[in-house]
Amino acid sequence: MTDLLATNNNATLNTALNTGANSSAISGTESSKADDSLIKLSSDMDTFLNLLIAQLKNQDPTAPTDTAEFTNQLVQYSTVEQSIVQNQNLEKMQDKLDELISLQGAVSGTVLSGVNLIGKNIEGEGRDFYFDGSDPVQLAYLLPENATNMVVQVTTPGGTPVWTTNNLPKTSGRHVFEWDGASDFGVPTTAGLYRLVVTPQDHEAQPITADTFVTGEVTSVETVNGAPVLNMNGATMAMDDLLAVR
Repeated sequence: MTDLLATNNNATLNTALNTGANSSAISGTESSKADDSLIKLSSDMDTFLNLLIAQLKNQDPTAPTDTAEFTNQLVQYSTVEQSIVQNQNLEKMQDKLDELISLQGAVSGTVLSGVNLIGKNIEGEGRDFYFDGSDPVQLAYLLPENATNMVVQVTTPGGTPVWTTNNLPKTSGRHVFEWDGASDFGVPTTAGLYRLVVTPQDHEAQPITADTFVTGEVTSVETVNGAPVLNMNGATMAMDDLLAVR
């Protein structure tokens, strides 16, 4: 009886050792090989302990079981378990590394596309733009419906009005116009950053949300929170908001 139980213990231990060895390769499948191995090892460990308990209960009192043998087996189980846990950590690290490499490649590719835009005039969704003090700037807005009243302003980035008009088209759709630096004060507008503000209302004097569009020359590209951003003499535009290159 004792020899049979010892044989079963060794067979169970060998199964566990094979399980640990098979988990050493990092798996690319959805189900982690190390996770499966750890589950199998736990099951084998339970079987081993049950067999060990039965062996101790049925041992020959005149020839008791050598404790050194099953102590060594328990140590081997512990070694296998540590190996599997290490493989689990390696799998997680590999998955994270693959994700980072993929993300870095995507960002690098987008940034490279942005670098190719330096020196070119672009148009995109936004409100901030740069005026060089002489050349008119093309601006646009999009109304989702007809407006009864509408005020269009060019302001400073802080919101101070520079130029105001209520004579632009109020019908639904996209409308383009140029601002030549005119001001409400009758004096030339200096070079710098400005903002387009469009505030339309419907026939019930309720606000209508209008999209605004600006143009400018790309002077540099940077990344903000991991996303590429186009810089136009201080006015910024996310790459996702880019609509046209002129």
